[in-house]
Amino acid sequence: NIPPVSNSDFLSAASGMKPFDLPGNPADQWALGNKEVGYIIYNNSADAVSLDLTGLAGTFKVQRLDPKDGKVLAGEERIKAGSATKIKNQSQRPEIIWLSKI
Repeated sequence: NIPPVSNSDFLSAASGMKPFDLPGNPADQWALGNKEVGYIIYNNSADAVSLDLTGLAGTFKVQRLDPKDGKVLAGEERIKAGSATKIKNQSQRPEIIWLSKI
């Protein structure tokens, strides 16, 4: 079951994304992406997510969603494109990481 997401822009962004492999193909992380729109990553581990933003320009807003209820969690960060990056799992529980291009 997919819970309702509290931010309506999430589904709009997801509809333009396609599955892709994260660096190292971790068994407990799955990703959708579109370099023009952003990325959605389901992280089912306590490990950080590795994401290669090499060759891209701009900045991404990073938000986290609770996969149980679809609510956007407190705290937001920004990541500059242009290099590989790691996004820490702040909750140490399964989470959805949503990067939207700004």
